[in-house]
Amino acid sequence: MAETARQAHQRLAREGRICPFVFHHRGGQRIGSFRRAWARACREAGVPGRLLHDFRRTAVRNLVRAGVPEKLDSSGRDSATGKEEGKYGLHGPSG
Repeated sequence: MAETARQAHQRLAREGRICPFVFHHRGGQRIGSFRRAWARACREAGVPGRLLHDFRRTAVRNLVRAGVPEKLDSSGRDSATGKEEGKYGLHGPSG
């Protein structure tokens, strides 16, 4: 019989494998400063000075190119119009 989500959560909690943090170090330790961690990660990736928001357009473009239905791709939609092209100028797969 397949394990339910609740059973899986309870098992992981008993094993000490549930971490209350979205972003954390290996082992579940809290990241002291997300901004410092982000800056370091960007430097080490060779793209220093980037902001998390800088990757929003890329994510939206990749979702559109991948054919994600409009109703599922709400991350980059203009909240007033519901269209990504109002904010990012993307027009379908050729974007």
